[in-house]
Amino acid sequence: TTGASVEEEDGGSSIQEQKCDGTPIVFSASCSDTDGQIVDYFWYEYDQVNGTFGADLGNGLTVSASEQGVYAVEIINVTTGCADTAFAEIIPNSSAPGVTIDEPAAIDCNTTSVILNAELTPNDPTLTFVWEATNGGSIAPGTETTLQAEALTPGTYTITVANPDNLCEAVAFVVVEDQTAPPVAEILTDPTGLEVSCNLPMITLMSTPNDTLNYQWCLDVQGPAGEIENATADTLVVSNGGVYYLKVTNPANGCTAIDSITVMEQFETPTVI
Repeated sequence: TTGASVEEEDGGSSIQEQKCDGTPIVFSASCSDTDGQIVDYFWYEYDQVNGTFGADLGNGLTVSASEQGVYAVEIINVTTGCADTAFAEIIPNSSAPGVTIDEPAAIDCNTTSVILNAELTPNDPTLTFVWEATNGGSIAPGTETTLQAEALTPGTYTITVANPDNLCEAVAFVVVEDQTAPPVAEILTDPTGLEVSCNLPMITLMSTPNDTLNYQWCLDVQGPAGEIENATADTLVVSNGGVYYLKVTNPANGCTAIDSITVMEQFETPTVI
């Protein structure tokens, strides 16, 4: 082998903390027992999981890098044909803050807003933070500068925390799910020529049964007063004309859908002359 090794250019360790201001770290490669021989140096990003070289970072004795990760230098002794590999690594800055967000509830027809609870480490009052809402999200005014932001709509919510002393940052995000999909309310009875009469004194209105949903038949959907007593099945037998409403509620998310049908009536008695 060529006896490959890597160190930080000023003689530091091959493992360096990331510089939060973005300043690159320069790693320098060297090899032993190559006096008078031709040696080439090839730098790559390195995939530790798969043990493979990644992006080509060029050739030469040094490489500059600023992102966290592992870097590899492949040293090839052109004179002897021998090769060796050495590694460097940029790790998270130990002075960087940390931030986590509790898993939030979803927004549905019962829950119209959600409190996002973030926690900083260390709990340092000098740390600054800001929330950002994307993908349809929106934050209640006045809460975006607190650790308990109020999410008003489904979307993605990101908090960025910064240490003003060293410019180190931490980022966390959560997704507030949208669970406001209404159930299906559909009266299946054919409305064509739907009429109660002396010949047909009762008609059954039908909908699709579903044990996970709640049904309520109504004569008016503006309030409980319009609800038909004990009419909570997926069918309803009617003997009077009028507009009948079917209100279907999904108890899992509180969302409701409504369908309606008009029943005519003809109970006029003939006149005996």
